[in-house]
Amino acid sequence: MAKVDLTLPESVPQMARHHTRPMTLDPFALYFLVDCTHDLDEIIKACNSECLRDDYVQCRTRTAFESGSLNEIISHHVVVCEAEHLDPRYIIVVANEDWKKSGVVMVTLDDDDLECKPDLFWIKVGDSGLVLVNLQIANTDWFEIKESYEITEEPEPWSGETFADGAPTKTPGTGFYIAFYAIKGIDSGGLVQKVQPFPSQPVEDYCCRFEGHLEHDLDVVEEATQLHLNKCLVNPLLQKDMIFVADTLEYVEKGLLMCNIEERQEKRVQCLVHTLVPTFCQIAQGRSKWSDLQSEA
Repeated sequence: MAKVDLTLPESVPQMARHHTRPMTLDPFALYFLVDCTHDLDEIIKACNSECLRDDYVQCRTRTAFESGSLNEIISHHVVVCEAEHLDPRYIIVVANEDWKKSGVVMVTLDDDDLECKPDLFWIKVGDSGLVLVNLQIANTDWFEIKESYEITEEPEPWSGETFADGAPTKTPGTGFYIAFYAIKGIDSGGLVQKVQPFPSQPVEDYCCRFEGHLEHDLDVVEEATQLHLNKCLVNPLLQKDMIFVADTLEYVEKGLLMCNIEERQEKRVQCLVHTLVPTFCQIAQGRSKWSDLQSEA
């Protein structure tokens, strides 16, 4: 195949017709710009590995593009997506034969501004399918996903060192650790597994940290706040201004308290893995307002 060219067109005007299209949960197309279609089954399996089903990411009538041009794939996709019942907006492209190490290219033909502007980034193949599903159902947005999951450069290998609270000294993908506190009787490991996105990844890559059980039942938020201030002294990568508190044994059904330490406010939020961390990150990074967060109480 020819040299890979990931140049994007300035716009994809054909996407405008989809702005008023009802949401349909169509599968996502997988395309190849390199000669590794012999790995097709393995790649599809890896893309869907975190999904509830194994058919979210698929191949259809045409898969490989010998020109090596992403533009050619985009031109093809906008023509066939409706007839082949494929998601029109998002595609995955294999652009490196060493896809296990380099990842795959996630492409949107229309970013969140709905101006028909395409964009792309490299993502780990195992993360790609579930990320696409969350984009499709609007559980998250393109720019947030790109910031959280983009593969930019090979990180320095973790030395194995930890902070005093046991957290690895390397910076997690979110840019900070998210602290969880809970009343006695709640299993710390079970809580983290409920809230950590992609829990099958290595534990040292988790962004969610259980930082302690609470001894008193009267004012768990105040106790968690004071405990958190001490934890931040030994772990500088903890997000300092917000925490989560599990104040009931039925937290899966009744939700968690998201606490804004600076505002001295808390709001009850659903314990949903696909929204909990993204919502926290949006507020912590200034892309959403605390005041806009709706309490489930």
